[in-house]
Amino acid sequence: MKVDQDLKERVKTGGLFLLESYKIIMGTFLTVFVPHTCVEECSTLSLITRPHDVVALGLNYGAFLSVLLLYGVELRREHFCISHFDIDPGFPDVHLATVVPAPLKQTLLAHNLLYWKVASLAMLMATINIVSSSLYLSSLAVDGTITTLVSFSLLVLMKLTRAFQLSRQDAKEARARSAYLIENTSYNVLDVDLHGITLEIVHDSSGGK
Repeated sequence: MKVDQDLKERVKTGGLFLLESYKIIMGTFLTVFVPHTCVEECSTLSLITRPHDVVALGLNYGAFLSVLLLYGVELRREHFCISHFDIDPGFPDVHLATVVPAPLKQTLLAHNLLYWKVASLAMLMATINIVSSSLYLSSLAVDGTITTLVSFSLLVLMKLTRAFQLSRQDAKEARARSAYLIENTSYNVLDVDLHGITLEIVHDSSGGK
């Protein structure tokens, strides 16, 4: 099987997603994984099935589902970018807007706008969840509660902050910066495998320049 650049990018993205799955769980189910005194049994199963505070756990689930939705939208956008664009360090991020066909540009803008809306929702839900969980855990604190709460909150906030900033900047522009590949990698040229014929036509019409 031929291992092309698109496959490499998909494998790398999939691997990073699996690593970040840990952040989703630990950073949203704060009332379960942050150490605290328990009214009854303190096992993970009992904390999920027989919660002391249903509202706090409900917000944990709400934050988890909103971040899960963000990942779904993010991966769908990433798949679209990998399928239609390539990465060329020789061009700036904004180069894509000058070469992308109009129909493809509109699809990219739709992906970017949806990404921004879902990132905003996830950021809001995560913030509410952290505040609610902090209030719940404040009366049940033990050694390590505050430190763990801050650490786990940062796990999800760091991810959401990057997603929110990236999606906000790309929402009104035909830019396709990767949400997973490091150093804010941007898909800034058309994929030659998919758009090779189009590129040849454009090249010929410009006089071979």
